[in-house]
Amino acid sequence: MPEQSNKILDELTAFYGHSPLYPSREQWQSVLSSEHTGKVAMLNLLKLKTEAPNPYDPTETLSGFELIQCYQQYSLRAVEKVAGVAVFSGLVLQSFIGNGDWDIIGIVEYPTIDAFIALFQDADYRQGHRYREAACAHHQLIITAPV
Repeated sequence: MPEQSNKILDELTAFYGHSPLYPSREQWQSVLSSEHTGKVAMLNLLKLKTEAPNPYDPTETLSGFELIQCYQQYSLRAVEKVAGVAVFSGLVLQSFIGNGDWDIIGIVEYPTIDAFIALFQDADYRQGHRYREAACAHHQLIITAPV
């Protein structure tokens, strides 16, 4: 991994820490060293908490849905800045095949892996990421590429 990628890896790991709601150092490293050059789409699967303290005002308790809406205000601006497109966001009505237990799904497309990584370095995203952290009981993010 080139020196610049190591600096980015160290910085991302230091900022986002070791929460299960964020990538591990190995996961960051895997994405940073990806040789994929085309578009990517992220499939987000979110299980929300019933309620949680507002991370910016601990005297206020909000629902997981309210918290994720606060997060989206920041993240969607950041997605646009890195030339990404929010393709779809929706409430999960039911699992029809399999046994997933998710409340919301989202699909966001980025022109490159580098644009996706740039999202996590964006000041707007970083300002709002604690809302996602407060909102989610569990979050899975799957990186996909067109076939």
